[in-house]
Amino acid sequence: MPRKPRSSEHQNAIPVSVRMPKPVRDRLFASAEGSRRSMNSEIIFLLEVALTQKEKAEAAATVSAS
Repeated sequence: MPRKPRSSEHQNAIPVSVRMPKPVRDRLFASAEGSRRSMNSEIIFLLEVALTQKEKAEAAATVSAS
């Protein structure tokens, strides 16, 4: 059976190795399972959410400081 072609997002992915405490890994696993995502997809999703929230907070702080 031929392999499904990878999306451009996967072609641009860079492998990253991360050490994390087991309790954090367990929470991440439970979150991924509950969201029906792979651990990798869950990590990417949560990082995107966190970074977006951080960028919005920084933008709001910049506007209020002006």
